[in-house]
Amino acid sequence: MKRRVQHPHVEEYQSGKRWYYFFRYYDDVIQPDGSVKAIRKRHICGFSRGRRKGQSMGDDTITFTQAEQIRDDFLHDLNAAPTRTQAAMRAQEEDSPLVGDIKFGRLAELWRKDYVDNPMVRLATPTRIKYRDRLENHILPRWKDTRLSELNDSKAVLDWLHSICTSWYMMIDLRNTMSGIITRAQEWNIIPRSLANPW
Repeated sequence: MKRRVQHPHVEEYQSGKRWYYFFRYYDDVIQPDGSVKAIRKRHICGFSRGRRKGQSMGDDTITFTQAEQIRDDFLHDLNAAPTRTQAAMRAQEEDSPLVGDIKFGRLAELWRKDYVDNPMVRLATPTRIKYRDRLENHILPRWKDTRLSELNDSKAVLDWLHSICTSWYMMIDLRNTMSGIITRAQEWNIIPRSLANPW
């Protein structure tokens, strides 16, 4: 299959009162039957203008040149892969096209990057802090290297929750966070919607 080299233009867009740089690209996603489907996606580089009217720069803004560098860094691995299949496999998990072989930690890191730490997602600061704490101190230490096929063991998950949670609210919070990671991965077409959410 012919290699695809992507070099999209960086564009500027306004959302609410803020402007940001972004680019569109194709992500080749391996389907359960082994085929490859090109999914059109958008990657946000960062804010391009300040918060106040007429303000061109600020502490949380980047330049157009910086946005282009972010684009180049992001697409480096995809463009380096010689085939669409290899690009899709790199983007998902190691060398396996099977959904069950994807590690939960990989999905969790994508969720943190594109949802929790994404400035365009409207989350309250305490919520972002809570999600990072749940990932770093509870979820990833136990489930980072666990494959999706292994998460069907509901008793192991329940035993883990009972061993670390000091309250019913903490248990529900952790379960909801892990369930949210799977749900977002399905919405982003990383894993099929037919995959049962173990939580």
